[in-house]
Amino acid sequence: MSRRVRKEEPKPQPTTDLTRFFGQPSEQPAAPQPLLSEEVERMVLSYIRRKGRVTKSELYKWSKDSGIKPAAFYSAVTSLLSKGLISRSFDPEKEEYIFSAK
Repeated sequence: MSRRVRKEEPKPQPTTDLTRFFGQPSEQPAAPQPLLSEEVERMVLSYIRRKGRVTKSELYKWSKDSGIKPAAFYSAVTSLLSKGLISRSFDPEKEEYIFSAK
């Protein structure tokens, strides 16, 4: 038995120019820069001062909506607490921590 051999059609060769990339701007948008810890601290402190008293869940929701990464957020809150710029107390009615500026 003989097998028929298929004739393959030649594939079009892509036209490539070595200097093509010189004149074309990058089409990828620039990645957002991560916030620095001092910036996050200022943002958190400003938010707490504006609100007066803030629950932990409300503060976390705000940070998430603001695009702050959780690790940066918790680091900023811990730093602000250790510097004495904010205080934390437990509210038995809300069964949650409350943060307030000093």
